[in-house]
Amino acid sequence: MIEALRSRAIPVHREIGMKVLGPFPSNEDEDTFVWLRAFPDAESREPMKEAFYGGPLWTEKLEAELMPLIAHYESVLVEDTVGMWDSWPESAGQPAAIDDASTVIVETSNDEELPPSQPIIYDRPIGLRLLHQDPSSGEEHYLVRYPAGLGVQRHRHTAVHTIVVLEGSLVVNGQVVGPGTYCHFPAGQPMHHAPKAEGPCLFLNMFHGPADVYPVED
Repeated sequence: MIEALRSRAIPVHREIGMKVLGPFPSNEDEDTFVWLRAFPDAESREPMKEAFYGGPLWTEKLEAELMPLIAHYESVLVEDTVGMWDSWPESAGQPAAIDDASTVIVETSNDEELPPSQPIIYDRPIGLRLLHQDPSSGEEHYLVRYPAGLGVQRHRHTAVHTIVVLEGSLVVNGQVVGPGTYCHFPAGQPMHHAPKAEGPCLFLNMFHGPADVYPVED
């Protein structure tokens, strides 16, 4: 269950805009663990939770897989009185560190089915596969598939990030780009990228730090 949280649930939490610390297995009970979720403010807590628990990853897959494994759970709501949000560990919620000299090779194909995810800036689920997380820098790399006709809000990310288009056409800040195009975005810059109307788009999205997303009003 912990592995499912680390590899599948936590990346989606972070895409939605939450921060996660843990999970931490208990030293006294092998069937118990604790994890912490943080939200930008009190108002965003319920919408962000609904984005995850109402999204396809939970409703169509994880709920049926994980709930039968849970005998008991408790939730405690606390206030961040020490500024933990701004000093959250960069590697929080990521897999254990590996040798920095290790080479990471992930096999993918243009027609593979990607796990569904629906961060708050999209009007429907997208395909999202985590390819790599760096435990030191917090860097995250994703394979992303946008379905045709996807609605995307203007938004920003805290980290610098880079997109490389693999298949289809992507509209980036009003400019149509195709396969092989490299797009680099400064940290915090408002942006908009969506598939060209007539078809889907597959691309790499590489965050040079922990991934998050915040809608920006037009």
